[in-house]
Order: sequence, then C-alpha cells, then structure tokens
Amino acid sequence: MTNRMNRFIFLLFFLLFYSTTSQAALEIDVTEGNLRPMPIAITTVIDRQNEQLGLGLDITKVIASDLAGSGLFYPINPKAFLEEVNSVDRSPNFNSWQ
Repeated sequence: MTNRMNRFIFLLFFLLFYSTTSQAALEIDVTEGNLRPMPIAITTVIDRQNEQLGLGLDITKVIASDLAGSGLFYPINPKAFLEEVNSVDRSPNFNSWQ
C-alpha cells in the first residue's frame, strides 16, 4: 500500500513540476517594421446636385493632406484612377482596383 502511495506522490510531484515549467513566457523579437506608406485612392467629394463642387474639392484636399501627413498613406494621383466616380449613386468597381 505504501509503495502505491509513494508512486502516486512521486507522479503527482513530477506532473506538477513539469506542468509549471511548460508554461514559459512567450517572447516576440521585432527586428524591423514596414515604414512604406500605403497607397490610397481618394475621389472628389460630390453632392447630388453638383452645387458645392468647390467645397467638395476642398474637403478632398484636406482628407488627402491629413492622410499623407500621417505618414501611413500616400494619395494616388487622380489621373491614375481606373475609373471616374461622378455620381453619388454610382459605387466604384472594386474588382478592377485589386
């Protein structure tokens, strides 16, 4: 009986000892990052009646300037766009932008 008890106690301590050491801390070593800004297409903000086109251009310039100033994005030249969105009701063809 004591032999069984000794084996059980030994097994218990063995399992407890190795279960705590198997939970080592995870270390992640970051050696470099991505410092290149991501390209982004910013279209001109338009309204349904095209009454405020100047205001839409100003809003677009502010958005582009803010995103470029963050250093994370660079606005693509609108002449390089694959299509022109000139209506509020028309959504971009996202498949052509991939």
